[in-house]
Amino acid sequence: MSLHILNPINPKVCPGAFTKFPPVPCYPFCWMRENMKAGQITDIDGFVINEKQGLVTALMQRREYNSKDGKLVLEKSQVMGSLFRLESEPEWKLRCVLSEKLKVPFYIALWPIDYPIIKASQISEPVIVYQIKRENNQINLQAEFKGDTNDLESFILKFRGRSFSSVKTFKVGMTMMECYLASKTQNPWPGNLDAAIWDDELNSFAAIIEFKTHNYPQYPISSQYFNQFPGDDRRYKAFDILQNHLAKVSNKTKFVYAIWGTDESHKEVKLQTIDSLKASHDSLIKRPEFTNATTKEFTEEVLRYIGA
Repeated sequence: MSLHILNPINPKVCPGAFTKFPPVPCYPFCWMRENMKAGQITDIDGFVINEKQGLVTALMQRREYNSKDGKLVLEKSQVMGSLFRLESEPEWKLRCVLSEKLKVPFYIALWPIDYPIIKASQISEPVIVYQIKRENNQINLQAEFKGDTNDLESFILKFRGRSFSSVKTFKVGMTMMECYLASKTQNPWPGNLDAAIWDDELNSFAAIIEFKTHNYPQYPISSQYFNQFPGDDRRYKAFDILQNHLAKVSNKTKFVYAIWGTDESHKEVKLQTIDSLKASHDSLIKRPEFTNATTKEFTEEVLRYIGA
């Protein structure tokens, strides 16, 4: 069987949506990852919040696959090998550490490229979900279910505890599945975590980071701030729950809001510390250039701000 598992890194405009600026990848995460030791920084594609409990209930990664065979049979070893080709084993282990600290399950969901906007007509159960566990410091996959978009919705709902009465429609998504769930259902894919920073000395997570993308060249980065625009309250509440959940099981973890710009005029990145949904300790640091970027200084400045 010809199978390729892909990690979408370039965001896409959702069907029927219009954006004034072209979507861009999360460059700051890439800048930091290339300068940090493997297993010190990672991201999470989705962390599910049960608002009634005030807790994180599951972590989820998502990947897309391209199979030229109509009949899909995946061996665990085949999936594992593909995942480790995309990202290092220490990074997957760090995600497992986060799930262990939070005492919540960790899953990976796979579906065909651009599904369900482009139907996988030859595959009866295109969505495949595995639980990821660390056993004796080795990554292991355990099959959870195979199904379709309805099954994925039900799976998310199980951990969230409720469907939303209204969902913020996406203009941009990393996958067509995320666009679909946000526009066609009441059970959207959970919000992502841009970065989690591990501190070896503390044996805990030093910080969680939200990288806020700013596009407008006429407004300097210094004029931007946390919770500036309406419509993001639910997302920031989720981060507050994640931060408080971590505080119960680990050392104090900072929530850092980092505003960065896509225009050449945006020479700075603004860092703010968020606690109980209030911002403090503003700091402006130099943003790397997009061409021939020297990113080490940027990474060092962010870690210095965090205290890691």
